[in-house]
Parts: sequence; C-alpha cells; structure tokens
Amino acid sequence: MTNVEIVEACFASYIAQDRATAERLLSDDFVFTSPQDDHIDKATWFERCFPTTARLVAYELLAVVATDGDDVFALYE
Repeated sequence: MTNVEIVEACFASYIAQDRATAERLLSDDFVFTSPQDDHIDKATWFERCFPTTARLVAYELLAVVATDGDDVFALYE
C-alpha cells in the first residue's frame, strides 16, 4: 500500500471504529497534527481522537496528498 492508501484506509477504519485495523495500519512512530492536536503520538491519538466518531454528523475526506518523505497531508471536512 502507498502512504496515501494507508491514510485513506485509516480514515475508513476510524469511521467504522475498527481499532484493530487502524492499529495495524499506523506505524509505532505515527504522529498526528490537527488544529486541535499538535504532533500527538499513536497512543494519544487512539485515546483522544479515535473514539470521537459519535460526534460526527457528516464526514468527507476531501484530499489526501503525499508530501516529502513519509508525510501525508489529509484534508477532511
């Protein structure tokens, strides 16, 4: 899988609340940044972000773009 495909699959596992799949997809050195979370690690993401789908009314992954190295930028609404 490409890094873009991994991110898309991870978003799908988040929406489905399939933690086992998300755990397999994310590397141990995973780092997540959003307007609310600045450079949080995998464990913190699972604790703070993963269980929040109940708050979603709608979700759309607008773009997923590979950047330099292993970084991926995802724009979602």
